Formats: sequence, C-alpha cells, structure tokens
Amino acid sequence: MESLLAKGFRLTPRLRTLSRVCATAAVVAAAIIVLGVPQHVASDDGSTLTVTPSYAGEGDTVTVTVVDAARGVTNLQADEEIDFTDNSYLLPPGDPGTQEVFRVRNSPVGDSNGDKQVTAADIALSISEASVSWVNPATGVFSVSRTTGNSSALPFKVTYRSEQVDTAVVDVSSTADPEGFQLTLEETSHTSNQFEATFRMGEETSDLNASNPEGAARPVIEALDEGVVTVEYADTTPENLLTDAVLVDDVSPIVIVQTPGHESFTRNVTEWAVVEVTDRGAGVELSDILFHVDVDGDGVFDEAGETVPASAADSQEINNGWLAVVLLPRIPEQGPVNWYVTAEDRAGNVGRSDAEDEDGLQNHMYVLDTTPPAPVEVAMGDSYDPKEEEEEEEEEEEEGEELGNQQNRIKVEFSEPIDPDSISASKFVFGNTPAIEAVSYEEIPEVVWLTYHDLPTVAEDMYILAGAVIDRSGFASELLRITPVDKLGPIMDVTVDKAVTAKLITVTARSDEHLAGPPSVSVNGVTQAKLVQEDIRTWSIVLDASAFSGSAAGDGVKNVELTGFDLRGNVARGGVSVESPDYPEQAVRFQLDRVIKSPSVLPTHHETTLVASPRIIASYATEADEYPGDTHDSVTVIGARLNGQDITAELEATTPTSWSYQAPVLEKGSHTFTIQARDSAGNVHPVTTVVFQVGVDPPTPTPAPTLEPTPTPVPTIEPGTGGPSDPGPTATAVPNPGPTETPDETDPEPTPTPGVDDEDPTPVPTPGVDNEDFIDIEATVQAIRAEEERLRQEAEDDPPFVAAEPAFTVYGCGFPASEGGSAGSDYVLAGMGMLGLAVLARRRRSP
Repeated sequence: MESLLAKGFRLTPRLRTLSRVCATAAVVAAAIIVLGVPQHVASDDGSTLTVTPSYAGEGDTVTVTVVDAARGVTNLQADEEIDFTDNSYLLPPGDPGTQEVFRVRNSPVGDSNGDKQVTAADIALSISEASVSWVNPATGVFSVSRTTGNSSALPFKVTYRSEQVDTAVVDVSSTADPEGFQLTLEETSHTSNQFEATFRMGEETSDLNASNPEGAARPVIEALDEGVVTVEYADTTPENLLTDAVLVDDVSPIVIVQTPGHESFTRNVTEWAVVEVTDRGAGVELSDILFHVDVDGDGVFDEAGETVPASAADSQEINNGWLAVVLLPRIPEQGPVNWYVTAEDRAGNVGRSDAEDEDGLQNHMYVLDTTPPAPVEVAMGDSYDPKEEEEEEEEEEEEGEELGNQQNRIKVEFSEPIDPDSISASKFVFGNTPAIEAVSYEEIPEVVWLTYHDLPTVAEDMYILAGAVIDRSGFASELLRITPVDKLGPIMDVTVDKAVTAKLITVTARSDEHLAGPPSVSVNGVTQAKLVQEDIRTWSIVLDASAFSGSAAGDGVKNVELTGFDLRGNVARGGVSVESPDYPEQAVRFQLDRVIKSPSVLPTHHETTLVASPRIIASYATEADEYPGDTHDSVTVIGARLNGQDITAELEATTPTSWSYQAPVLEKGSHTFTIQARDSAGNVHPVTTVVFQVGVDPPTPTPAPTLEPTPTPVPTIEPGTGGPSDPGPTATAVPNPGPTETPDETDPEPTPTPGVDDEDPTPVPTPGVDNEDFIDIEATVQAIRAEEERLRQEAEDDPPFVAAEPAFTVYGCGFPASEGGSAGSDYVLAGMGMLGLAVLARRRRSP
C-alpha cells in the first residue's frame, strides 16, 4: 500500500472500505488497551493526525488537525518587477556598501533552496551591483547591499518563492457509514504547516461544505451510539497512512444514590454519602463526579463549599464506573437538606441523580434532627379522612382532607415526622381520659389523630407522657402539659313542639356550653330569626310557618337548622343540612299542612238509592300525599248527623281517613247527611252536606209462599236371596196422590201435566198483560228484598272503596250512584216492559 501511495495512486472504494474497517478495529483495540482512550497517530517524519474530542455524541462537533511540514507548498515568483507598493524595483544611486530596503509583493517568503529555513539566500536579484543581506520571511521585507557604487538608478527584478495557505485532505467514515466523505483541511497560516477543519456527528451523512473549510454549515457523518468514527490522512513524505478515531457515546452516566436514603433522618451534622456511577461508553473520571449540597437551605447550590468532588481516598473503581464516597459538608441547622450528584463522562454526557420516579429530576433530601419531637399544635375537633377508593380493580388513593368540628377527636401536630409504629394512644391524656385510638397517615407523618370517649367541647389540659411518640431519627417525646386549641363547636340539641302544623311551630335549642349570642334558625336553608334565650344554655322561638318565603314557602316537609358560635368563635350547629350524609336520619323536621280537602260521600249529593237502608261512607282519602313526604294523613271527625240526628259515635273508622255508617231503614224520599272533620295539622273542614233520595218504600214483611211437598213412595224390601234366580225383595208403594216413581234403573218418561209445556212452561195469563212480557212483580220484589237483607249483612263485612258508576239504568239511561261505592254494595237495575215496570236484575259491585 505504501508503494502505491508513493506512486500517487488512490485506493479503490472497495479497498478503501476494507482499509477503514481494519483501521477502525485497530483503533478500537488501542482504545480498550489504554483505558478506553483513543491515541493520536504520528508519522515517522513528525507528521501527526489528531481528532478531538476522542468521545462524542450526536450533534457534537469534531475537529481534525493535521501537522505536516511537507505539505507546505511555495509558489515561484520569478523576475518579479513590481513590489508591495506597486512600484518597480529601483536601486537609487549610492556608494558601495550602502543598503536599501524593499518588500516583495507576495509574502511570506518561502524556502527556495530546500534547506528548510528562509534566509537571504532564498531571494535572488537580477543585477550584480547589489545582493540581499537579510530578509523577514513573514513580511517579505528584505535589504539590498551595494557591492559597487552606482551613480544612476538601477532597475532590477526579484526571484523568490512565496508561501501560501495550503490544504490537506482526510477521509471520514463510521461504522454506520463506511463510505463517508473526504474532508478538506486548511492551513492555519501560510507557514504553520498545520491544517484544520471540523465536521459534526449526526443521524445521517451529509457532505455539505466538506471541501470548503470556511463554510459555516459543516458536513455530518452518520454516527450511532457505541459506534466508531474514523479519520484517515495519507502522508506522502514518507508514504504513511495516519488514522485516528472518535468513539460515539450518546448515553449519560447512571448515578444511583445508596446513602443517605431519600427522606431519611440523621442525628449527624455531617453525613457520609455513597453513590454508584456507571457508564458503558466513554467512561467517567472520578474527578468529574460532583456532590452538590444546599448547605444554607436557600434552594440554590452556588455558594462556596456547596459542590465537592468525590474522595479519591475513600472511593473505589468498579466495573464501568465508580463507587464514589464523600463526607458531605457540615449542616449548621437541623431540618431538611437537599442534595444531588452529577457525573460527566469523557464524551461530555452528564448524568444526574434522581430521587423520585416522576417527570423531571428530583433532588434527594435527608433530615438533620438533633432534638426530640415536640407538639407545635394541639386542636380539639380536628379529624382526617384519608379517602381511599378502589376503581377498575386498581387501588387509587385520593388526597385526603381534614374535617373540622368532629366530636371526640383531637389533632396533635409535631415538629417533625413520627414513626407510626411508636405511637402510644394511652399516653395522650385529656383531662383524666386517655385516648382510645391514635393514628398517623403517610401523607402527613408529623400529625397524630386521637379519638376519645365522651370528649367535652370545652378545652382542658392535656398531658403527653414521655415516650408517647418516637421520631424518625430515634428521639422519644418528653413529658409535656399543653392546653389544646378549642376548635370544637358546641353540641346543640334541637327540638320542635309539633310534627305537623298549620301555622305556628316552636323551635327549642339546648347547648352543652355557653354561646357568644343567640343562635339563628333556618328552615329549608332560609334564615328566619334568632332564638330568644330562656336560660343560660336554652333558647327558643315561635315561628309562623305559614308566612315562610323562598325555598321554605308552601306546604311540605321543613328541615330545621340552627347556627351559633361559642365564646372562642367555633360554629355551633343543630340539625343537619339536606346535603349531609346524615340527612334525614339526624335531621330535625316538621311538616306544614294548611289544607284539609273535601270528603267524598256515598250516597252522593242528589243521588237516588233504591236501598231503603243504605250504607253511608265518608272518605277524606285525598288528605294523604298532599305534598312529597306527607306522613300525616289521618283525620278526626268532629261531628256527623243524619236528618239532624247526631250519629258521630256510631261511625265506624275503616281507614285513618274513611268512616262508614249503616243507616236504618229510611222512608222513601229526601234525607240529609252532614259531616265535619279536622286533620292532623289542626285544619278544620267546613260542614259537608249531602242530600240524597231513597227511591223505594220501606220493605213490608211478606209471607213466604207455602209449597205442598209431593209424597215420595217408600219401598218395602222383602227378604230374598238377591241372586239371579231369586226375584229379590218386593217393593210395595205407599198410596200417594202425587206422581209415582218407578224403581227402575232408568227414569220413566215424565207424566205430562195438562196445559203445561215441558220445554217452556207458559205462565198463567193476567188480564190486560201480554203473556210474553208477564212477570210476577210481587213475588220478584219480595225475593229482591230478601236478597237485599242478605247482601246488606255481607256488605257490613266488606271494606268500602271509592268509585263512581251508574246506580241503575232505565232504558239504557244511567242514574248516578255516589262518587264511590263499597265492595258488596247493590244496585237495582230496572227495565220498562212494553206494558209495565219490571225489576229485571240486581247488580253487585265487586271489590
């Protein structure tokens, strides 16, 4: 390969790729041998190739530097006539040995004779009368000394080699893109022999400005994490291939804190910290592992002494990293201490410790504690609801909430978090009563929630005995007496004097402690008035419920709430609101009922009944369900009269709102029934008057028809054998004027009766009445009256009900019955025949 380069040949793409792969393998091997750091390569003649940094990640800029003295190229400036000032070279007259100073047009001056230095010998003049005595290569200024004098000006020419800004070319490739591109380097100065250019690491190769070292946008080589980017330079003097590489590392070091644990507690003002730092790529120097501690607690880490490196004496190297140890700075005051650790790998990637699995990076924190726990607040009436819920088979904890004015509860907040397993409920003594329960919750570990039996609402001294709690650093609480803050509202017992009223209601409140003033009463959320004090802890007021307004107006269920304040400003409440989970069980309620509705009466007004002894029914059924929640539907009868006679005592109550009265036999004609009642709220309905008609005469006793029985012959049975050959007993018929029954197994044909059709007997005709329409009215009426009596007896046992339907029909016209009827009530259906009135049937209502 060296011989090919010496002859000026370039490698084919295939051979170039093969050579780069071999070179890459060699670079990686060298990086592993020497602590993972790539080594820059030098040629035998002193030429070097340097790529910096040795580790880089995506987006980083890489600088390539080649130093090669042989790459310096000079241009021959032969017989230059015009100097730097654009004037011709002209030696003015002068004596021998005198000097004149000139400046070449193209500086700097280069090495013309090959002695690797620039001297006066590298500039030649076209005249013999003078020679170059010295030269400044950088500026191109030279001095001419006369060897002989000249009396006239002598023009001359200058021959020299001038230096220029040269270029060099390197090949850039990567394991992700073996083909890569050629990168042109530019000499840093005319004579520096040092050539530089940059490229970037990226996701995709781009050769933009690869041949223009001064282009602002730099070319990009595709570089993947844990890959290698290779740079090659072909040195021709002597022939040599220089190779350098960059290890690709896009991953930051991993920093894991081992101690002190996050949110841990310590008694030590200085604490040892141990972290594990690993990096699978470029690796980390121990000096690049830094501990940042907020010593003064101001939330920033920029003060002197708040950033310290790992201790070289106490740390140890582990696989791919370090177990870094340091004694953290001294903390002047107890309380929480925030800190974190950073580690930067050789590729410039920075890793940082993270205390919690949340978005972003969280500081670590430990608590310096040098004193026992002490209560900072003790409050009566405070409680806590953790609000734990399970949804979609996963347990989710919602943020809990503090509850105020909770009976038998006390909150004790300490100056620091408490070990929940150390809490002793019996060591919290309020008055002479120890707590029966003591609980602490993870979200507020500095608070202990206490529960007592029969806790008074007035504050008394509390004793917190020694060792009641232990803090997280191991300090036990000391004996302390403290008076809790009274946040517990008084207990008010609220009563009303009536469950239902039509107008006035008396509300009474009794408190278990003194109030700062009279409590106010609200009904259905509307404040009505303040109560009037009766004695030191009792208040009452009479309200006119019929005058309520807003949401309290109108008939219905009313919810009573009382609000007051004790001498410490705590709210005293009586009753519960409708939004409370204890509503309506713990509510104080009454019902406003200002109306009693008219009753329904049977028989109805102007009704004609064909029953001489009707059952009278009065129902106030509409008194029920007058408003939502109506539970007071009973009615009391004040008085009832039938035809002026007081029958109140004879009414039978069938329901709380219905009464029944079985009237005696009434004369045919008009009858008057009156009734007056009062409901549970005290509303009195005016007298209700019903005038009804009895449309039949009082029944008169009618003797039942006598029917002569037909004698039945009694057979006489004589003794016999009963066998087939024995004729058996002989039946002897007793003489009887009626028909004779034949003792045969089959009935004989009936003996026809003269004048009577067997199929359709013809009734006896009555003069003036058509035989086809003839009905024995007298017998039918008597049968109906007997049935009336039987049905009346049954009706007394059947419960009444209210329904409206016709009482009877004449030729299809309905005569109204009362608005309601009762099971067992009877109605007469009458029909008109062609020649007279006949009672056709009776209809009985079904229950």
